[in-house]
Amino acid sequence: MEQKVIDLKRDDYNKLIEWKNNHNNKVLLVEGATQVGKTYLAKKFTSENYSNVIYINLLEESGEDLLAIHDVIREELI
Repeated sequence: MEQKVIDLKRDDYNKLIEWKNNHNNKVLLVEGATQVGKTYLAKKFTSENYSNVIYINLLEESGEDLLAIHDVIREELI
């Protein structure tokens, strides 16, 4: 059973690599059931493939927090 889980995670990771190479600057949405490894996979992928990452957990952030994050990102891009 453990090998099957590892293979599934590897397949999902490879899909993220494929997205990175072919995404044409489109947003990636990772969704699925709770407790299946979405956050783990996304954090592993981004830490191994990008030097700058912004992580936002929409279940924990308030609207005010998201606006503050937006302002910081906008300042960095200008």
